[in-house]
Amino acid sequence: MSVPLYIVIIVILIFFSAMFSGAETMYFSHNKIRMKALAANGNKRAQRVIKMCDNPDKLITTILVGNNICNITATTLSGMMFLKIITENDGLAGTISTIVMTVIMLLFGEITPKTLFQKTADTAAMRFVDFMMFFYIILTPFSWLFGLWQKLLNRMTRNRGKTKITDDELMTYVEEAESGGSINEYESDLIRSAIEFDDQKVKEILTPRVDVDALPRGTDVETALRLFQESGHSRLPVYDGTIDNVVGILNVKDFYKSYLEGAKTIDAATSDKVIYSTPSMKISELMRILQKDKNHLAVVIDEFGGTHGIVSLEDILEELVGEIWDEHDKVVEYFKEIGDKKYEVDCSVSFSDFIDEFGLKIEEDAYDVTQLSGFIAEIMAKIPEEGDEVNFQNLAIKVTKCQHMKAITCEIEVLKSPEGDGGDEEEEDANDKLLKFLEK
Repeated sequence: MSVPLYIVIIVILIFFSAMFSGAETMYFSHNKIRMKALAANGNKRAQRVIKMCDNPDKLITTILVGNNICNITATTLSGMMFLKIITENDGLAGTISTIVMTVIMLLFGEITPKTLFQKTADTAAMRFVDFMMFFYIILTPFSWLFGLWQKLLNRMTRNRGKTKITDDELMTYVEEAESGGSINEYESDLIRSAIEFDDQKVKEILTPRVDVDALPRGTDVETALRLFQESGHSRLPVYDGTIDNVVGILNVKDFYKSYLEGAKTIDAATSDKVIYSTPSMKISELMRILQKDKNHLAVVIDEFGGTHGIVSLEDILEELVGEIWDEHDKVVEYFKEIGDKKYEVDCSVSFSDFIDEFGLKIEEDAYDVTQLSGFIAEIMAKIPEEGDEVNFQNLAIKVTKCQHMKAITCEIEVLKSPEGDGGDEEEEDANDKLLKFLEK
């Protein structure tokens, strides 16, 4: 065989090697959702791509077998060609052949096609699907043979425990998708909320007992009307004797209907269908109960059987989509900057939001509280009073307003270094002392 013919055959083999290398990239990195959408709209090439990718083991075996056949054949022919060119020194011919084919294969058979096809994976996958389908079919015997070997290996190295994707791994996928531009920030936040949704408990989102607007049984309609107007709520708990004994829910629509019909008290309009929950119940479970019973409000009962607070369906949905405001809601600004690294904070802010706002290095579960007011009382180890001050990590907290024996607002100043943490200044002092000692 002449040298030119060797060169032509080697070039053809390198081309096929490049196609197989590129196929490995485009068929395993294309946008599967977009491809399925194209296939659903009748795109025949997209349908064939999905058909091949439905059997990834056979596809990767086809690619690897085809690629290796091309590479080994091209390398062998290259060695024969250089032996024909350099007849007087077989060792030199083999060395030159190895160097040349290594560079060519890496550059044109691996790096170039994978780089090109990665950028146009969707388009390339459909454009070359017929090329790959041809080898996908004719290399079936090899795929079947190596498939048996794969099954044997899988049987030998079988993982008896079920591998599950953790929430942290899902969060990483979301971050990668956001940084890659596949989803925007709003979509990323929504997915994160959905992932964390099942871990949240009722006690984290409830309206505490002291903030609950409720009516005693037998209340006259005028009193109920004023409370509806002042609170802006669409539903109010109704209790018998004390709020620890909630016996019904008053819906504003039923109330107005009863009011227009001339009722004197709220009893006729009060529904006795009350949903009860515990503080430790997951909000996802409570939402399913509310949906099933076609209700919008649940009463949270504490360990002693008393009323701990209430949770509405809106409270649960806000954990998924963020705050929901209507035209009657008063927007609450939890963090208001009043100076350099100094903030006025509403103590009804959730403990998790407080941690996130100031970047504190503590776990939410470290303190059995749901709001900043509870956290302040816990670290002070007493009922807070106006003017009380306490330092925590790098924050100086001063209570500015109290009501119902709890902090309502406070001022928080961000200090330069965390108290009791050692800080950069203490570290610098230690270094200065060491340098002075060495100088002596």
